[in-house]
Amino acid sequence: MKVKIDLSKNGLAMLYKPYEIVTWAVVRASKKPVKSSYVWKKTNEALKELNGTTISRTSVIFFLNREVAKGFMDCIDATGKGGHHKLYFPAFTEKDILSVIQGTAWDKLAKAMGETDS
Repeated sequence: MKVKIDLSKNGLAMLYKPYEIVTWAVVRASKKPVKSSYVWKKTNEALKELNGTTISRTSVIFFLNREVAKGFMDCIDATGKGGHHKLYFPAFTEKDILSVIQGTAWDKLAKAMGETDS
């Protein structure tokens, strides 16, 4: 898993861009799995209020799919008007994500320093 960490920030801001944090919040706030169109719409509404910006639907979809690939988010395939689409939902809490990143970073640092499990 490739992750960039900005140690000058805290929480998810260390790992994610502002729109990605908002996108995560939209997915978490939903009681049921959600389509990317819903996530994109709600993300842009929140971004406009937060800092006056918007983000493309493609960027939101790519982000959702990256999170699924990492295992932090999950999705199910559904059919409906217009064909097949994915419904996204969280597989991890914010705390769980940070814990996974912490463990991975710690293991990599230990290995780089020559420490091994004995």
